[in-house]
Amino acid sequence: MEIVSKYTIEDVNEIFAAMDQIGKYFGIRVEAVGPDFGTVVMPLGDRHLNCMHTAHGAVIFALADLAFGTAAAGRGLCCVNAQTSLNIVNPGLAGPMRATARIVKPGRRLMVYDITITDGNDAIVAKGTVTGYVKGDLGAMMAEYERVEKERRLRDAAGKPAC
Repeated sequence: MEIVSKYTIEDVNEIFAAMDQIGKYFGIRVEAVGPDFGTVVMPLGDRHLNCMHTAHGAVIFALADLAFGTAAAGRGLCCVNAQTSLNIVNPGLAGPMRATARIVKPGRRLMVYDITITDGNDAIVAKGTVTGYVKGDLGAMMAEYERVEKERRLRDAAGKPAC
């Protein structure tokens, strides 16, 4: 049975823009999404570089994490990273950086993804695996996020502390 992607590129970009501050800060956006894969891209500028003027390891990890999240969203799922193994094999020298996650093992509670990250020269920068824990349906998680955000805004407007 073929699984059809539940969300479009525009849908996932909108969700990440609302919920993912790291992706927003690094300028990461969804390039492709399907039920078995997700691809994200990111420019490579000063904020992305380490002291050797190559892509910082934290940026590489963020790309892997958002690529797997994009692939999960393609199935209509909200997943959080449970475990990542990432081997950095080359420096990221040029932008844009690109990460693709492909499903290896779908499951009810755990999903396993193969990750490939390349730079603007098409050099493989990192290879790895992400195991994601399925939190639930992405639409339901978005509704809950919006409810909590609305409460936070009302509380902030009233000057009340969070606790």
